[in-house]
Parts: sequence; C-alpha cells; structure tokens
Amino acid sequence: IEYVDGVGINELDDAQRKIVKAELEQHLETLQGLRSSRIASLFYPIYRATLATLGDDWSLQQSVRKEYVFYHNDLSQHNVVVDPVLLKISAILYWEYAGFFPTWFERRFFERIGPLVAKDGEDMIQQESSNSYRLMLYV
Repeated sequence: IEYVDGVGINELDDAQRKIVKAELEQHLETLQGLRSSRIASLFYPIYRATLATLGDDWSLQQSVRKEYVFYHNDLSQHNVVVDPVLLKISAILYWEYAGFFPTWFERRFFERIGPLVAKDGEDMIQQESSNSYRLMLYV
C-alpha cells in the first residue's frame, strides 16, 4: 500500500467535477467490459448481495453467457483521488466490494457529494434491501 497525493472529487468545484467525471466514466466503461459467467466478489461476499441469506449455505450456478459485469461497488466521491492541478484521476480507492454482478447492481455513488448516508427523504436501507432481494430472486 502506498500513499497517493491528491484530493477527492468532493473537494472540487462543479466545473472541475464535470471534467473528472468524464474521465471516470471512461474508467467505468473499461471495468464494465470485464465480464464473467459467475456472480463473484474479489475478496469476500458483498454484504448487500447476501443480506437475505445470512447463515444459508448456497452456491450459484454458472451462467451460459458472460452476463455479469465488473463493478467497484463503493465508488463515492471521496474514494476517487484526483490531481487538483491536472484534474486527472490518480487512484481509485477501496476495492474490497468489487466483483462481478448483474448490470443493474452498482449504484453511482460518485454522483453524490458527501458520504454514503441517506439524504432527507431517502431510505437507503429500503433501497439496499430491495437490491438484495432483487439479486436473490435473480440468482
């Protein structure tokens, strides 16, 4: 592990964020080009994917197609380190939730300023439970 100098997207102004977001979209497109025939996490089962089955012993069947897309799954603005002068991405942090999941699974947290907490009127727990339930029906 090494230190990477820079700032989070959340520390940039709107015009700078727009420039960096364009580069980030290119990186996301590259990552989503990575495909798998299995739902899988790189490190351990993602919490929200297994929420409905804690304690259950289950295994997933392999798909005949490589339909699962590689996602970071924790791509918030403070997890993207940017050179504040060049406005280029220096690093993307915290890959522990990364893996292959259905195309609808990743949330675009980087489009929100601030931490991953519910804003007024949002029910993120309900949204997460809904995604977990949807994934369980899917598999």
